[in-house]
Amino acid sequence: MNKRSARALANARVKTLSDAEKLIKSGVIVNDVLSFVDENGIKSVFVYKSSDDEVQTNAIIDGLFERGVKVYIPKISGDLMRLSVISKKSKFVRNIFGIFETTDDGEDFFDAELNIVPLVAFDKTLTRLGHGKGYYDRYLEKATGRILALAYDCQEIDEIDSETHDVKMQIVITESGRKGG
Repeated sequence: MNKRSARALANARVKTLSDAEKLIKSGVIVNDVLSFVDENGIKSVFVYKSSDDEVQTNAIIDGLFERGVKVYIPKISGDLMRLSVISKKSKFVRNIFGIFETTDDGEDFFDAELNIVPLVAFDKTLTRLGHGKGYYDRYLEKATGRILALAYDCQEIDEIDSETHDVKMQIVITESGRKGG
């Protein structure tokens, strides 16, 4: 399926989920992510602050802080995505894309042990479809840690057309479990 059609289909499916359903599904995903962090002894994580239609990540971030994990979130700078380390006291603003980020400048850092990324859709080969701006693909090309995406089951599409610059996920966690390895 072409990217435009896949985005439209996945977005329509997510829109059918009630807030309560998203909260319940996100809770299951949060528990699996934190178990993954514990199982692998991860000490640094890059993660996004979620918007309303994405798997909710605030509980993941809180769980990472409780574990003493260093947490980074994205900061858009021109056509690049940089990372900002955050703490429980960090303040956030929405950027021009509506994404939460800190007010500091961020840094060029690619060595988080785990990179947790959002998506609009994915397929059985773990091809990730984002919003189409390429920020995550450009970042992930240089990232050294494991790459994990969060999604609801309804965001899985049979097949998504991919291009050479599209970075495949190593793992996708949904409410029904882990896909990939």
